[in-house]
Amino acid sequence: MAAGQAVVAQGGCGGGDAGGVAQYRVAGGRTRDTNDTWLVQFPDIPEALTVGQDVDEAAINAEEALEAALEIYFEARRPIPMPSKPAKGQASVTLPALVTSKVFLSNEMILQGVRKVDASIA
Repeated sequence: MAAGQAVVAQGGCGGGDAGGVAQYRVAGGRTRDTNDTWLVQFPDIPEALTVGQDVDEAAINAEEALEAALEIYFEARRPIPMPSKPAKGQASVTLPALVTSKVFLSNEMILQGVRKVDASIA
């Protein structure tokens, strides 16, 4: 990937279909930081920020940062925004299917006003 090329996290629903699994893509930017590290940011999930000493480490850290930020949304019962459409040619980090499923389940439960305890009683 070229310097400054954006990172996209895929994980499970939103913009397409790959082998039966919907794609959830969260556009993000990767830029060279002032201390010679790679900074990764996700405009749709601003709580997800990370750095890496090189591009590979930044990609690994990006997935971890995104998952950690999503946990904040889950715990606070905040709706997780549907991602912006990524630009053509953006790189990607693939989120686990379980995380993707949690995103959609969480959003649906919030939409319907259902809590975990309500779901376990039914």
